[in-house]
Amino acid sequence: DQLCRSDSRLGFHSEAEAHQYCSSRLQWRVSGLRKVLDALCALRDTLASGGRYPLSEFEKSAERYVIGSGETGDASTRWRMDVEDGGDLVLRVRCLGDYASDAFVVASFDLTGTRFPWQIRVWRGGKSEFSDLSRVTTESGQDSWTATVRFPASIWNNDDCLRPAWFVLYRDASGSASGKPSFRYSWPLSGGNVRPRLNLGAVQGNCCGRLVCNEK
Repeated sequence: DQLCRSDSRLGFHSEAEAHQYCSSRLQWRVSGLRKVLDALCALRDTLASGGRYPLSEFEKSAERYVIGSGETGDASTRWRMDVEDGGDLVLRVRCLGDYASDAFVVASFDLTGTRFPWQIRVWRGGKSEFSDLSRVTTESGQDSWTATVRFPASIWNNDDCLRPAWFVLYRDASGSASGKPSFRYSWPLSGGNVRPRLNLGAVQGNCCGRLVCNEK
């Protein structure tokens, strides 16, 4: 700040022919950083005393599923999430219909989005993709198929802050043997597609719903 006031050349960008920073902008930035520091210190104290991360307005209004609350979905796609065996999360998906091309994608983030998102694609017939960290089993019949995806708690070291807390499920089905129309299902309801792996643009927190352990 003092250097900028004493030498107006500091912060000047010759190609843009404008200042990229100046004394007033630096003061504004320092003020903002102090507010962030105060908020982080308050959050640190809350967590140290056993409290939880505060929810943003988006988090408060986001669609949510209570783990262990039973089956949900629509007439074509039913699913549920349960906790089993030392904290493992188990997703069970029941896909109805005689579609030749039928697959679903699940993607999840931890509570604060600090780790790389987990994404798994599962096809009718048993093929799965990007599932190295989970165990996937499928069973297929003429008019339906089911899949079980187990997320071992060891993946997040049994740390609730790293447990999957944001979740999206997307199913795409076509080629019905009985002539049923193709369709897409998603939870939460979304008009877009969840793209796998490194194409992160479509796998954002605002396309996910919350996974919560209880009603509180």
